[in-house]
Amino acid sequence: MKPRCRKCGADFVQRIRPDGILERVSGLLFIHPFRCQLCTHRFRGFLPGAVAFGQKVDRRQYVRFSARFPVTFTGEGGRGEGTATDISMGGCALESDSTLMPSMVLKLRLRVSDHALPVEVEAAVVRSIRSKIAGLEFVRFAPQEKYRLNQYVAGLVFAHRQD
Repeated sequence: MKPRCRKCGADFVQRIRPDGILERVSGLLFIHPFRCQLCTHRFRGFLPGAVAFGQKVDRRQYVRFSARFPVTFTGEGGRGEGTATDISMGGCALESDSTLMPSMVLKLRLRVSDHALPVEVEAAVVRSIRSKIAGLEFVRFAPQEKYRLNQYVAGLVFAHRQD
């Protein structure tokens, strides 16, 4: 059984790769690093041996959910638009005809709903490019924007668990 987030109490957490020697050694005692998928809090928790050794640790720190909504952005190369094809609290995949390059920093407006203002991400870094799809990492956004994104992702989590 996975631990709960110590900050928000959510049970939607993911075991992540250890960072440093202390976390690697702690793993021998079944104490592993986790990332809350909703509030983004990183913490350590106990995960009994049989489960811990059999669980694959993904490179990503956040679970991504399928989504399709419009995104506009500005960056070093000017303005552009595209469609988010999946999202998490840590980033999204952006399909766009604009020329994007790894390490570019973009300001995003995520139109997650027709009934609310777009969620604004102050800084997102292009981490990967595959054809017309860019993998973006959210680096900085205002607390109220992070909260709004959290509400959207929480809705996706709820819908995913209903399936």
